[in-house]
Amino acid sequence: MSMLFGILSFGSQQVLPEWQGQMQRAARCWPSDRQGLKSVGSGFLGIQQRDNTPQSVASRQPVIEEDVAAIFDGRLDNRTELARELALQDDITTPDDAFVLAAYRKYGPGFAKYLLGDFSIALLDRRANTLLLVRDHMGVKPLFVARANGLVAFASSMAPLVRLPFVDCREDSLWIVDFLESVKVSPDDTPYLGIKSVPPATVMEFGTGVESHERFWRLPKPGELPVHDLTDEQAVARFSELFEQAVACRLPGIGDTASEFTAGLDSSAVVATAAPLMEQQGRGLHTFSHVLPEDTPSPAKQVGNERADIGDILTQYPGLRHHWITDEDTDQLTAMARTIRAHGGLQRRDLNSIGQQLPELMQRHDLRVLLSGFGGDQLVTSHGAGYPHSLAKEGAWDALRAFTEHEATTRARLRQAAFRTNFGRKSWGAAVRVLRAVEELTKARSSRFGKALSHGYPFRRAAFPSRPVAGSVEEREHTVITHPLISYRLQDSAVGAGSFGFEYRYPMLDIRLLEFCLSLPATVKRTAVMDRRMVRLAMAGKLPDKVRLRHRKAGSVPSAFVNHMRSINRFTELYRESFGNPLACSYVDLGRMVEESEQARRMGTFGKNVSKRQLMRAAELCLWTKYVEEEVGTSG
Repeated sequence: MSMLFGILSFGSQQVLPEWQGQMQRAARCWPSDRQGLKSVGSGFLGIQQRDNTPQSVASRQPVIEEDVAAIFDGRLDNRTELARELALQDDITTPDDAFVLAAYRKYGPGFAKYLLGDFSIALLDRRANTLLLVRDHMGVKPLFVARANGLVAFASSMAPLVRLPFVDCREDSLWIVDFLESVKVSPDDTPYLGIKSVPPATVMEFGTGVESHERFWRLPKPGELPVHDLTDEQAVARFSELFEQAVACRLPGIGDTASEFTAGLDSSAVVATAAPLMEQQGRGLHTFSHVLPEDTPSPAKQVGNERADIGDILTQYPGLRHHWITDEDTDQLTAMARTIRAHGGLQRRDLNSIGQQLPELMQRHDLRVLLSGFGGDQLVTSHGAGYPHSLAKEGAWDALRAFTEHEATTRARLRQAAFRTNFGRKSWGAAVRVLRAVEELTKARSSRFGKALSHGYPFRRAAFPSRPVAGSVEEREHTVITHPLISYRLQDSAVGAGSFGFEYRYPMLDIRLLEFCLSLPATVKRTAVMDRRMVRLAMAGKLPDKVRLRHRKAGSVPSAFVNHMRSINRFTELYRESFGNPLACSYVDLGRMVEESEQARRMGTFGKNVSKRQLMRAAELCLWTKYVEEEVGTSG
């Protein structure tokens, strides 16, 4: 992943040379193959360029053609189609940034809707005196922006921005409370009042007296896509075709490629699809599996282990270069502190903050692409939450009866009673009212943090759930895949990985695959006895049946539990050291955190009153306040 950065002035304020130096110094922490910096009008554009596709080797950025200058990070998946439209050569001598400039010249500010892939772009039109900041459809590539007094500064991480004296680095109190409470409301807010994320699928335009936001794509809502009238065989064939295309588009890279491998259905499907494609190209596929150390004591084993099932898949694909990730040497607080420096602030979903073994192996083997199965659970291979709602809405009463009779949980029995009551009238409305009442029995947890009540907790959590409690399969899937939690995961993981010199790619978030899966009827996606049906059928013969057909797996990063418990004394020390920190103490009852940590050490497991995640969020807040004092200075 390349680091983009720059400052432009659209007012009387001049861009000072020391600001350029501050951003350059911050950006140099990111691994790169070359650097580029150009003065452009009333400011500058800069890049720490990292080659992650064969075409990027020919790129020398910033690229300037007459009145247009641009910097680009990412990958275009529709180069063949664009080459025909833009009269360009689709070969390794034509980098993606050339396609971007040509698309802008032909289509103008709306050019982004013609691009397909993962990308972030900064483009300056000196004739129109406008700056465009663009982020891809799902927000895989990060881009942050700060504005003040006619100045516009941007970067791929907050780190180059927080040191600029004109950026408002006061904390966003509501964002921090939401961070502590694990609630995600807005995809563009950050811990700092003066820094925002460019929203996914958005073109932000800045100029003299001009600031606009325009979305160039959104995932169609349920009912906006034509429902496919396909047989099972046709649906599986089309799913397989789109999924293989999504994986293949994300394989081009420099050298070998890597993939996460949890033995879950999604990551296993990615590995099973990528392995033969990489073999055909004569390139290697490294796989990384987070597992517990062999000598892990009980009760840590409660988090589960996947060694045996992963081993079965490795037997089926002997060409894989596999690595077991235990993070036995990881000091969790050290990893968290490094992550804060890379992000320039608090982060929510960067898995590199949990352990360092995987990113260090990526660096050691010069692996620049890491495939991930993230996104499958949300839509592509979702479990079909809301299935009874969809069946009742479609009037599929026989299928609904079969589903409720198959289920054995208490909640399912309540559903069964509800539908038996309404089968005679076939009343969709009455059934939904009963189902909603059942699903809303879950009570909101009480808040654990100091400022939460003043910001409307615990009711705020109930008002912004990450997963809906009612609605059809299609409605729930659409809500989840467009929820800010997706944007935060992609953004934070990208920044963390980029600081180690690699990038994540997500076949399950290919928009062509997403739109197809969203259009499938619920009865095609699952039955009473089989959820995640498309991928299970598509993987027949490619995965062992005990993995392909199972319905439960262990956690994706089981070592996180062990590492936290191993570092529990250091967490306790950090809380105590922060007793005199007014910022940390205004949000967190640090005395309570000390008590809970000491209890976890004595018991060998975490209590129910304060979760492991809450303890880690409190620790991250303490580390961030130190970062603000030491690095941000008076601007914080």
